[in-house]
Amino acid sequence: FQLNADNQLFGEYTYSENKATYASSETPINDFSAAGDRPIIFPASSKFYPAPFRRPDGSLATPTGDLAIAWRGKDAGRRTDQATSEQSRFVVGAKGSFGAWEYDTAFNHAESKVSDRYTDGYLSEARLRAAILTGAVNVFTTSGQDAAGQAVLNTAKILGEVRQSKGTVDSFDIKGSTELLKLPAGMLSMALGAEARKEKFNDRPAAVLSSGDVLGGGGNYPGASADRKVTAFFAEFVAP
Repeated sequence: FQLNADNQLFGEYTYSENKATYASSETPINDFSAAGDRPIIFPASSKFYPAPFRRPDGSLATPTGDLAIAWRGKDAGRRTDQATSEQSRFVVGAKGSFGAWEYDTAFNHAESKVSDRYTDGYLSEARLRAAILTGAVNVFTTSGQDAAGQAVLNTAKILGEVRQSKGTVDSFDIKGSTELLKLPAGMLSMALGAEARKEKFNDRPAAVLSSGDVLGGGGNYPGASADRKVTAFFAEFVAP
């Protein structure tokens, strides 16, 4: 916007949104901790408890008691996330001349938001342990769960938003230049400038994520937040 013959106002706004859905392998179901002292237990009372069977060498194996299992949760689906990110930015400023000075100044605000949503496959360790202990989940099948087993297994799924993060940057800058005096080869000129900037970051995982209850999720993710301020100045002289 042409304010007058010597000065202009300007502004800009941008916005973008991106969504991505991605998936990894099904949840590994076992106690893979260093201690390894909390195995996933399959109860001897289950109707799916394995019957005695012949080993390849012909000897008879007769399972007894509760079983510690290592299982891949294929019937729970692949661990699937939907990540959504939004970025916005606006700038307002002015430039032109004031007396003997040429100037340019602006304020900028930029914001980035990211969220992560679990849509399938992720399992709560606490709820899954309880589901398997019911005996309704068949950990030996290769053809899928029956309706009752699938319903119990589904109760262990973690669905919904599990993480939000936001970052913002606010900055103001101003710079100006002028000619000071004439030298034999031309004018001695000077430029001055300053900038002030504040940055903020906040990462907020859901309780299920920060508690480490996501089986095969890599442990607990604590929240984090931080901010900082930056200021800068410069001066420049040009002498032909």
